[in-house]
Amino acid sequence: MTKIDSVISQAPLDGHYATPEKVLVDLVVENESLGLMDSSEFTAVFSGVKQAGRLDMPSITRYSLRKEIQDKVLSLVNPVLSEIDVS
Repeated sequence: MTKIDSVISQAPLDGHYATPEKVLVDLVVENESLGLMDSSEFTAVFSGVKQAGRLDMPSITRYSLRKEIQDKVLSLVNPVLSEIDVS
């Protein structure tokens, strides 16, 4: 008889779905090896997520630290966070 244990993960999830924070951090990880996007494209993606009100910085920070790419993620997110909303 084979026993399969569930995987314990600190990845940000919403039920069975990845949160935007997990997707964004994982996209940065994938981009490191595949070169999918340049920094301006990342800024546009992060900006869209921020405008949708879905940018949870504690989750992004925690998950990116765990994936050992916190500095890279913060360098891409900080320009978006420093934008001044003029509404």
